[in-house]
Formats: sequence, C-alpha cells, structure tokens
Amino acid sequence: MPCIEPEEVIFLTNKWDLISNTKEDGDDADLQSKTGNQINNILKECWPECNTNRVFKISLKQVEKQIKTPFTMQFEKFRTMLDETMEENKHKRAEYYYRFVQKFAINATIKVSSRNYLHAMSADEQKKTLSRNQEIVRKLPTVLKQKKEEAKKYKEEVIGKLTEKLSGYLRSDIGRNEILNPSGSICLSCVRSSEFSQDVLNRINIGIHRWCKCEYVLVKTKEIESKMKELLSDVESQIHIIEKDITGFTRSIPEVSSTVFTQSACRINLGEYLESLTHPPFVGHLYTSEEKNPEEMYKEWLSSFNDEQIRNSFEKNFGIKYYKVIDRIFEVEIPQTIAGFDITINKLLDEHSDDKKKNRSFTHLNEVVENIYAKMNNFQEAAKI
Repeated sequence: MPCIEPEEVIFLTNKWDLISNTKEDGDDADLQSKTGNQINNILKECWPECNTNRVFKISLKQVEKQIKTPFTMQFEKFRTMLDETMEENKHKRAEYYYRFVQKFAINATIKVSSRNYLHAMSADEQKKTLSRNQEIVRKLPTVLKQKKEEAKKYKEEVIGKLTEKLSGYLRSDIGRNEILNPSGSICLSCVRSSEFSQDVLNRINIGIHRWCKCEYVLVKTKEIESKMKELLSDVESQIHIIEKDITGFTRSIPEVSSTVFTQSACRINLGEYLESLTHPPFVGHLYTSEEKNPEEMYKEWLSSFNDEQIRNSFEKNFGIKYYKVIDRIFEVEIPQTIAGFDITINKLLDEHSDDKKKNRSFTHLNEVVENIYAKMNNFQEAAKI
C-alpha cells in the first residue's frame, strides 16, 4: 500500500440515492446539501487535513445497475483520482526509507572520513581548517533564507503563467471545441435531455483535468524541479567546500539537491486543483436550462468567473503543495545538513589533538559505511529512485 500525505486521503460516502434533494418548507437548503455539509464538518473535525474535493458522494446500487447519475459520475471520478493518487505515491514509502538510510550514510561518512583525513595534518593545520569551515557553516543559514525567498517569488511566477495559459485555452475556440466535443465522445445532440446539463458540466470538468496533464504543464513541472536545484546550487557548492576541506573528497557524497529533492517531490498533479471552476454559481443554471445549446451554456459558464479565481484555485492547491516542497527543503533537509556539519566541526575542534590513537577503529568503521553505500546504490538502481 503506498504511503500518502494526510491531505491526499480520499473519503467515499455511499447510499446517496436514498437521500432526497428536495427542500422542506422553511429550509434554506435541500436534504442532500445539508447532509453533505454535516459530513464535511465531521470529517474536518476528525481529520483536519481533509480536502473536501476528495470527498465523494456515490451510490453503489446505481453503480451496479450502470445507471448514469451524478452519484455514478462521482464514482468514476473517485476511481480516476484513486488511480492517480496510487501512481503518484507508489514509490514514496521506499523514498522515505531510502532518504533515512542515505542521511545516516552521509553523516557517518563525514564523521569517519573527516577524522581519518585530519589525522594526516598537524594540530595547527587541523585547527585552521576546522575554524575556516566553521565560519562557512555560520553564514549558510543566511544564504539559505535568501534562496527560500527566491523560491517563493518563483511560485508566483509559475502560477501566473499557468493561470494565463489555462484562461487562454478555456476562452479559445480550440479549447471550447476540445472540451465540448472531445475525441471519442458521443455528440451532445445525442445525449438525453435529462442528462444533458450534467454531461456538459462533466465534459468541462474532464477538459480542465485533461489540460492539467498537457505538455505545457509537464514542462512547467520540470522547470520547477530545475529551479529548485538551481537555487540550491550556491548552498551545495559551499557544502562541497566543507566536505572537501574536512574529508578530502566529495565524490561519494550525493549532491544536496538529489538528497532533498526526490522524484516524488515534484510529481504535482494539477488536475484536481481547479475543482472550484466546475462549481461556480452557474452550475445551478446548467441543471435547470431547458435549451440544448452547449455553446451558450459554455459561454455563460465562462462568464461566471475570472482569471483571479483561476489563480486563487491554483494558489489554494498547487501553491500549498509547492510550499510543502520548499519548506521541506529549506526548513528541514538543508538546515539538518548544516546542523550536522556544525556539530561535527565542533566535536572535531574539541578532540583534534587526541585523535591519532583512534585511527584504526575509524578505518574499520569507514569500511562498514562504504559497504552500506554499496547496498544503497544497488537498491537505488533497482527501485529507480
């Protein structure tokens, strides 16, 4: 079973065919709406990270009978989201465990190799080397803070471009035709009147979801990963200087970017992030419209929101996931690496004059660590992490 984040949990609620969607006298909302709100409130209380876009209302009875209703369409949407969530997270547990072992191996390598390397120096050379690198470690948090601010500004740039591109697509003739008449679908004129409005809405929803998997979005996702590595390059170079100075080499220690920015870190699926665009106030009109004119329905749907709402949808969803990535990198992973160097250097300064007698035991420990590295590399290659 894949390991997933709390906000990625999917909730399935059943037997909605038994609940009436009519209003009683004096009520502001129908029974289905009230029940749905009660369920969301309970879930939010018991599961604070609950995303209401991942709560589905279904009827397995209708699914079994293959009846086309809003509840069976919700079931299909649930299956799609489940498949995507499983695919996105299938390697996450292995990556978590791999990162843990990798951190241990890196720290052990630095501690063992630094002692063996510094043994060849005089006491004065050792102290100068350690003091010089202690100063570099002291300055790194300031550099890291600056890079995090740059990463935040880049997020605004990415969301702005995504908003502009999606808005242009939705309002273009090509976008409208691809959404309303996707390849392989039946003609809207053949859809039953009772299902027409729901079918139009479903095509809009699928069309937005499909756009979020297009080549442009995939390229943007890769650009985010490249940008993160670019921002880390200055910090990475400073860390390599420290490694070189106190261990004598850097080649066996992975780059910082590959240590903290695993493949799953930026597997960002934008398809679910525009849910609000398929539920504007116009949806009520879609269900009550008596005219079978998809072009007019689509046009009115477009008029019910603006680019700022598209941007807000990206911001509330994609933006949150982006911040989780940069927080993990700039607030957890790299600071832990810096703290590890700080502790190691301080210990070495304390004991540098009395280390030589321990050389034999450290040499043996180094062989153990190298064996761990070999097994890690074999696992990384086999698991394609």
